Formats: sequence, C-alpha cells, structure tokens
Amino acid sequence: NSSRTRSRNQLSLDPWSMAAAAGAKAPALATLCDSHFHLWDTKATPNPNLGTVPSGFQTYLGARYASDLEPIRLAGCVHVETCVGQSDGGFRLDPFAETEFVHSQCAALGVPFKIVAFVNLSEPDAEVAVKKHLSRSPHVVGVRMITNFVDGHPDWTYPQVERDHWGGDEQFEAGLRMLAAYGLVFDLQAAPEQLSRAASVLAASVPAHLKVVVNHMGCGPRCAEDERAARGLWDVWLAGMTALAKRETTFVKLSGITMLFPGWETPGPVRTRAARAVKECVRLFGPERCMLGSNCPVDPMLGPAPATDVLAFIADVVSEAVGGDVASLEHAVVGTASAVYGLG
Repeated sequence: NSSRTRSRNQLSLDPWSMAAAAGAKAPALATLCDSHFHLWDTKATPNPNLGTVPSGFQTYLGARYASDLEPIRLAGCVHVETCVGQSDGGFRLDPFAETEFVHSQCAALGVPFKIVAFVNLSEPDAEVAVKKHLSRSPHVVGVRMITNFVDGHPDWTYPQVERDHWGGDEQFEAGLRMLAAYGLVFDLQAAPEQLSRAASVLAASVPAHLKVVVNHMGCGPRCAEDERAARGLWDVWLAGMTALAKRETTFVKLSGITMLFPGWETPGPVRTRAARAVKECVRLFGPERCMLGSNCPVDPMLGPAPATDVLAFIADVVSEAVGGDVASLEHAVVGTASAVYGLG
C-alpha cells in the first residue's frame, strides 16, 4: 500500500535505529540500498549458466525478493545481469529481454531501482548493445561482463568465459572506454588471481572517471578445504584488492558471503576468514567506497542463512571495522550504492 511504499523510501540517518528502537536483535539492519541482487524465471526462460537451480528458487520475482528482505526497509536496489557469458556456440540468454523483464518486476516494488545489464565488451558491436539496453529501460546505468577465468581450473572459471580478458584484449579495453564515454558504471567480477592485472589495465587504459564496482569483494578468497592453500590465495587476493583500491573511482560490494565462504554461519575459521575479508575491504577502500549487497537469491539458495542474516553479519562486521561510527555505517549501507548508481 502507499504508506508502506513511503516508509520504504525514507532514508534513516542511522541504519540501525529502527531495529534498536524495537528492541530487535536480528536483523541489526533497518535500512538498505541493496547493491546486488538477481531476478529470474527459469521455468519460462531457462538459463543453464545458473547451473542447477533448486526447485524453490526456479522462479524468483520482485515480490519474493522484497519479502525476503523484510523487515529491512529497502531504500533502493540494483539488479545485476544473469547472462554470465556469451561464448560462440554456447547458450545465449537474450540480455535485452532480461532488461525488459527486470524493469517490469522492479517497477512494481515502489522503490528506486537501477539495472546493470550484460554486454560482451570484447565484441565489436558492444556500443550497439549498450544503446539497445538504454532503449529498453532508462534505468540501465551500468554493465557487467563476468571475467572469472583461472587457467587450468575449470571449477573456478565461470560458464562461457573462454579466456582472460585482463591484459592484451584491446577490444575489451575499448569497451571499457566506451562505457566511460556513456557515463555508465562497470561492475567488475574477476577471480582473485586476476585482480592485480585488472588494476593494471584500469590504470593504464581506462579513463579515471569510469566508476568501477568490484563485485563480491573480488570473489575471494575462495574458501579452500586446505588451510594452507586458503592462506596462499588470501595473499594473492589481498595484493589485487590493494592495487584496485588505489584507484579512487573504484568501489567494492560487500556481498556473496555464502557463495564465497560456505559454512560461515558456524563459528570457526571459515567465519573468521569471511569477517576478515569484509574488514580488509573496509580498510582498503574506506566505508565511503563500500556497499552492502544481498546477492539474492544466490546466497540464500546456497546455504541455510536467509538474506537478512547474511546482511546482518556483514553489517555487524562493518560496524566493528568502523568503530560504530554512524556516518561510516550509513555510507556502506545506503549512501555509497545510492551515489554510485544514481539512486538518490
């Protein structure tokens, strides 16, 4: 109803005040500008790139998403594409139909929303694709092209990502410059092993005004069963994130906790590593360049914790990292995503 819509659109200067006033223990989060979520209907539009989707999540529409975040007040949200990759001969999801579908679903939420669409920046007609997305929805403000590729490790390489685009892919770099010319945001998703190269490409070949948002804390470090392997990957990830953070117009999404750290719900080394990753992001980028993301429905689909618990965990770690400073919390929870994606 209209009163509920108004309450969702009101921004609280203290994102924790509503829960505290109500005496609630969880979720600690009262207001959120969600920087990362997905919608789909795999029954109507199959998408093999998503892998095996459990029956309870095969259809995930806007109403379900809003319900899954309650009682958090949604101040705005950013939908991110699910096309993943578009290799020659592989399955191709129509990215323009996805933009139209997402627009129709989000328009019914009654909150500000933006769309990060899929464009293959390595193709010569990337600019044509951008124009097509913009014609389908005025809410398109960015592009994501997943680039996760780890040579020799197919399990760590995303579907239909055939090569490493970070270094030597002139068409891809031209695509990034084209996004800058259009004033669009680039959502960067890459493996930990690629982050340092990505930072080098951005510094050398891309205008400084292009806003780049690192997805899911740089996808790492992945939770390895071998603790020694996890520590080695941590060093690689940290070096890459440190390099990316030096670029002042690069931001990071604090999201994907269940995807990256399965089992974080139980106290132990995995939970400790997840919290440390969040803290390192806050330390490197500062809260004014961090933004929370629910990663709905992926995180709830992969683990027992609902989206509100995942977000509460991230928020609690951020709160600890910034010493409880209210202004810093507001940046990470609402302000950064709102400013970067133009949700204000």
